Amino acid sequence: MKQSVKLILLAVLFCAYCTKAQDEEAVDPGSDEIFGNGTTPADNHRAGRMIGGSVVSITAYPFVVTVIATSSSGTQFYFAGAVISSTRVITDAFLYYYAKAGYNFTIRAGSDYQTKEGTVFQTLSFVPHSQFNSSNYANYVAIITINGTFDGVPNVQPIAVATTPLDPSAPNLANCFLLGWGMTQSFVQAVNLKQAEYKLITDAACASTYSNLVDSTLCAQSITGFGCSYDGGSPLVCNNQLYATFVFDSCSYKNTQAVNKFVKLPAASVQSFLSPNQAVVSSPATQPRKNYVSCP
Repeated sequence: MKQSVKLILLAVLFCAYCTKAQDEEAVDPGSDEIFGNGTTPADNHRAGRMIGGSVVSITAYPFVVTVIATSSSGTQFYFAGAVISSTRVITDAFLYYYAKAGYNFTIRAGSDYQTKEGTVFQTLSFVPHSQFNSSNYANYVAIITINGTFDGVPNVQPIAVATTPLDPSAPNLANCFLLGWGMTQSFVQAVNLKQAEYKLITDAACASTYSNLVDSTLCAQSITGFGCSYDGGSPLVCNNQLYATFVFDSCSYKNTQAVNKFVKLPAASVQSFLSPNQAVVSSPATQPRKNYVSCP
């Protein structure tokens, strides 16, 4: 009875989180991943829905991973995350509600896809920021520690986390890019990893969209493609460093210049949480290409 109540509460929270989402499912053509117990996903509820953008390869962005939340009945939900050390992934604090409802987490790394290929890791722990806030998304991040190591795994490498805030009003500030899985312009679920380009904007410019910004959040405006429902935890890369993670608050599928909210990783409250969890690494991220691949 208690478990049933938990699952019902999680369903309510999930619906509130993704009320604007469409529920198309992509067909998984098969699975070639390395998986510890030899099983395959039983139910594909994808959670990395990026509108527009361009198809990219995991070889260029080896820090991007899929976080798979699996219930005792085999139901699965998919989120994005980023590798920040040999054993740790940063992702969305919303997964706390899945952990509370008894879901188990695994990590798929080194794959262009959310449901096949690459290497799947079991996890040892899930730790959300102790001060994460679901109302204004302050400190809305969590750390997952895997059982094993990412060292030496094909197409997997950590990314350096930015520690210095950028000034969105600075002249000639380079654009940033968001990475995840999502829809095409036809609202058909994309299969491959995708990239959207963003520019950071000031809090004042963001005020008409979000009135509840705090020190650990920021806004960025879409240039090409944008994140939306279920994209929580997707990494935003600026100057070849992991600068922020996507927070789903609201979005319109027709808004090609979307303004979205992110967790600002250089914020002091986030850095104090991450510092014991991250390693000093060189940045494998590459600058976004200007000749974007067109989506169907």
